[in-house]
Amino acid sequence: MRADAIEAADYRRLGVDPLQSGCPCPFRDRMVGTRRSAPPGACDTPRCVARAALGRVRRRMENARVSHYELRHLLGRGGMGEVYEAFDLKAKRPVALKFVAPELAAEPEAFRRFESEALNAAALNHPHIATLYEFEPEGERPFIAMELVAGPSLRDRITAGPLGLQESLEVARDVAAALAYAHRRGIVHRDIKPENLMFDEEGRIKVMDFGLARALMASRLTLTGSSLGTPSYMSPESAQQGSAGTPSDVFALGLVLSEMLTGQQTFHGDSPLAVMYAIVNAAPPPLRQ
Repeated sequence: MRADAIEAADYRRLGVDPLQSGCPCPFRDRMVGTRRSAPPGACDTPRCVARAALGRVRRRMENARVSHYELRHLLGRGGMGEVYEAFDLKAKRPVALKFVAPELAAEPEAFRRFESEALNAAALNHPHIATLYEFEPEGERPFIAMELVAGPSLRDRITAGPLGLQESLEVARDVAAALAYAHRRGIVHRDIKPENLMFDEEGRIKVMDFGLARALMASRLTLTGSSLGTPSYMSPESAQQGSAGTPSDVFALGLVLSEMLTGQQTFHGDSPLAVMYAIVNAAPPPLRQ
């Protein structure tokens, strides 16, 4: 199997993770007693082939043009798909371009729901909500153009250590204002967590991906466990019934505030189900602990 015969989506069918830095293939064991990984394309095992193919696809994407956007570089991957920094040639501004994952685009009902949520989110205009500029549902790779928020994320900040009381309260206040604004317009986030809260260059907190979690949760992506991560910020009603309304966003914000102050998540467990059980049945520990 030659690497140049692999298309962009084929690594999914191979059942491998091409994003890993190393390749546990026979080539590695032949490298004169070292444990270094094989470079991309060094052997013909599926993992090496997929890594090489994905690298070429990404290199072709960078500096390419999609509609009136010029792609700059890959920012990351999430449940929705790949995210690129891009430049809007019409509006003359940097943006984040989020490409919809093929698995979601291939499900008509889930994709229609996603489109509806994206259009609703595009109507939001709040200083603490990342602006959604455009949703392009047509073409081989549907995408969303959003305000580019430089970061870091709140997760990055918490990882470095607990935030002070004053800053934690200010962040919670601003996120609460964004939630109240959206809730008055009938839009629920459904995935409030530190990873979805980003700081811009001026230090203002921004809520990311407003309204998009619902469509992701309804798609097959969630069933495979690849989209929304851990349930550590679920509300009890979400854990029990799978429903998430405005109170669920407020509950999640409370957990985020606790984590900002303590540096630790409120509920723990050895598995997602164990965490959900704790959310439903256990009382949160006092902050002084």
